[in-house]
Amino acid sequence: MTEADKFNHTVRELRILLNKISKDNFDNVTKHILNDYTFTPALLNELMKIIFMKATTENAYLELYVRLCILLFRKYNDKENVEMNFKKLLLSKC
Repeated sequence: MTEADKFNHTVRELRILLNKISKDNFDNVTKHILNDYTFTPALLNELMKIIFMKATTENAYLELYVRLCILLFRKYNDKENVEMNFKKLLLSKC
């Protein structure tokens, strides 16, 4: 499996997890997202784009995506490396 294949597989897995998110399983899904993946700048940026798209099109789940963003802001808050600062990535998308 090439690096590109691995990256695309991981993106697919993250998208599937985000599709499963609900109030009942929010803690479990976010635990998987935050702990089971090794985020690179490219993967973190891809996750940000997926969350942004979902948050702007799926109003029923907006609160959950905001809560997830807050968790990602706390975990990925590299002040020196903008590519690993989720908040700055999201703000640049906006």
